[in-house]
Amino acid sequence: MIKLLRYKLALSHAGKPYGFKLDQELEIKLGAVYILSVIRTSTVESVKDDPSYYQIGLHEITKANSVHMLLLIPQYIVMTMGEIMFSITIMDFSYAEVSFPIF
Repeated sequence: MIKLLRYKLALSHAGKPYGFKLDQELEIKLGAVYILSVIRTSTVESVKDDPSYYQIGLHEITKANSVHMLLLIPQYIVMTMGEIMFSITIMDFSYAEVSFPIF
C-alpha cells in the first residue's frame, strides 16, 4: 500500500512576501519524482493575488515505489556474505603466494 501525502501550494512575490494559497491540493506518492509547473492564466497585474488565475501542473517523472524497502535486507545480507568470503579467500591466497619473508 502506497501512502499518499497531500500538500497545498503557496506562492509569494515581492508585493506579498508571505504569499497566498492556491486552491488545488497536490497528491505526492513516496519514492516518485515530480516536476511542478505553475502557470498564470491572466496577464493583468491586478489579479496576480487571485488563486483562481493560476493552474498547477504536476508531472510524474518516476513512478512511486511499488515494493517495500524491507525486501532489500536479504539482498544486502547475501552481498555482504559474498564479499566476506571473497576477501578471506584473496587474503589467504596473497599470504600463501608471498615469495619472501614478510616479518
